[in-house]
Amino acid sequence: MNLRALHASAMARAEEAAQARRKGHKKALALFEQAFESERQAASLVSSDNEPTFSVLHRSAASLAIDCGRFRDAEKLISRALAAEPPDEIAEELRELLDQVYFNMSLNLRGLALEEEEFEMTISGDLARSRYVQSDELIGRMDDMKRLIYRTAERRANLPFREAGAVPKAIKDEMDVYISSPNEGHNRFSVNFHVARPRSQTELWRSPKPAQVINDIMSCLELVERKEEKKLERKIEDPAYLRNFLGLARHLAPDGQAVKAVGFSAMHGKINRQVTVTRPSRTIPSFKGYAVAVTEDGVEKLFTGQLLAADGSDKRQAYIQVVLQSGRPSPKVRVPEGMMADIVRPLWEERVDVQCVQVSGVWNLVDIRRSTEAHTLAKAIESV
Repeated sequence: MNLRALHASAMARAEEAAQARRKGHKKALALFEQAFESERQAASLVSSDNEPTFSVLHRSAASLAIDCGRFRDAEKLISRALAAEPPDEIAEELRELLDQVYFNMSLNLRGLALEEEEFEMTISGDLARSRYVQSDELIGRMDDMKRLIYRTAERRANLPFREAGAVPKAIKDEMDVYISSPNEGHNRFSVNFHVARPRSQTELWRSPKPAQVINDIMSCLELVERKEEKKLERKIEDPAYLRNFLGLARHLAPDGQAVKAVGFSAMHGKINRQVTVTRPSRTIPSFKGYAVAVTEDGVEKLFTGQLLAADGSDKRQAYIQVVLQSGRPSPKVRVPEGMMADIVRPLWEERVDVQCVQVSGVWNLVDIRRSTEAHTLAKAIESV
C-alpha cells in the first residue's frame, strides 16, 4: 500500500475503534492496534526532511500508540519527530504528547490506567475574569470534589460512614483520582478530574465503577440545584452520608457574588451530561434538618473565631470550640456524624463562622465555613 492508502486505512480503523470504545466493545483495542500499525508504516515512508508531513504522521502514529497502550513505541515515534526539526507549533504538540506518554508510563508501572470518562468542574463569575483565580476558591473546591468522589464511592460500596482515617484501600486501589492542568476561558476557569483503575481490570467484589460514581454525584447535585431535597433524602438514605454530601455541596456551590455558577460536565460514551449549580450556597438547606431534631424553642447563633479546639475521638460526643474576638473560647459545639473529617478538619486554625442551634441546652453544629471577615481581608490583601 502507498502512503495515502495506509493513512486512510489508519484513520478509518481509528474511527471504528473510537466508536467501539464508546460502546464498551472489547474489539476497540484490536482496531486501535490495526490503526497504529498502518499509521506507523505510513510515517516510515516519509523522509525526515519532508516537513511538516514527517512530524505530523509521527505525531498521529504516537497518539494511536497511546490509545492501544504502546507507550514505548509512542515515545520512540515522538523522539524521532522532535529530532527532525519540526515546525515550532507541532514541536510543542509533540512535547505535550510526550508528557502524556510519561504520565501513562508512570501509571503503568503501578498497574493503573486512566478511565475514558473525565469529569470537568468549571467556576464562572467575576472571580474568573482574568488568568488568575483566588486560590481558596479553586483549591478548596478541588479538594471538596475529590472528597465527594471518594465518599460517593464508599456509599455506593455500602461501607459504613468513615469518621476518621484514610480512604479504604478497597476503594483507593480501584479509584485513584487525578487532576489535569486548569483551563481558563472568558469568565470561566475549569479543571478536569480523571480516575485511574487497575490495568488488570480485576474488580473488587463491591467496588463501584468510576462512571457510576460520577453519574451519582451529578444526579445529587442536580437535585440540590432543583431544590428537591426530599428526593435527595431518598437517594442518600444514610444520615451521615447525606449530611456530608450537603456540607460538601454547600462548599462547592457559588457564593452568588464573586462566583456566579459552578458547572459540572462528564462524558460517558457519546453522552455529555451537564449540571450547573447557580443556587447560592447560603440557600442550600443547612444541616439542622438532618443533624438534630430542632424544636420550636431552638435558638440559632453564629460564633466567629479561630478554630483551635476539636475532639472527634467519640463520634457521638464530638465537639469543636473557636477562640472568639475577646480571646475567650466559645461554648462547646457538638459536631454530628458526617461533618468532622471533611467539613470541619480542613478548616483547622482558620478563622471561621460557626452556625449552630441550641436544643435542650446543647449547641449543635449546623454549618461551618471560612469566615466572611477573613475572606474579605484576604481579597483586600491580594488587591494591594
